[in-house]
Parts: sequence; structure tokens; C-alpha cells
Amino acid sequence: MKSLIFILTLVSTSSVFALSNVELSDKCANRALEKMQSDAALKSCEVMPETLEVYYVNNHFYNPSKYIGYDAQMNCAEGNSSIFMMVQYDSISKECM
Repeated sequence: MKSLIFILTLVSTSSVFALSNVELSDKCANRALEKMQSDAALKSCEVMPETLEVYYVNNHFYNPSKYIGYDAQMNCAEGNSSIFMMVQYDSISKECM
């Protein structure tokens, strides 16, 4: 019984079952840009995609939802500003929301 628990623990903590932070942030970057551009348009601003950066990753193994925070600069009539966006990755449906 102890060996079964040990084996299950090793298998469940294996990195094979999880996306790396880089893979996760790359996978959801387009969705983050879409959401940012939508929000920026409401303020009559334009997002500068080349400034997109990841500032937060919550990639806990046991949580099926992962969260990635992005920030970027946007060009507005009154000057440049920052925009922040949190994107959720559902590891069950494999979608960024």
C-alpha cells in the first residue's frame, strides 16, 4: 500500500502533466491581446502588441484553471498608458478565456 501511494505521488507531481509557464503564457497571448484591444477601443486607444509582457502566472498543478496576467502599453490621444489583462486557461477544455 505504501508503495502504491508513493508511485501515485510521483506520477501526479510529474511535470509531464503540466504546461510550463512559458508554454502557458505563449498559448494565451493572442487571447490577451484580443481582450486588451477590445478594452482599449472603448477608451479610443490602440494597444501596442510589441510591448506585451507577462507579469503574473498562477500555474498550480492541482487547479484545472490557470491564470496569466499580461500588461502592455497603449497609445491614446492624451499619451501612452498601460493596460492590464488577466486570462484564464482551462486545462480541461484547453481554451484561453
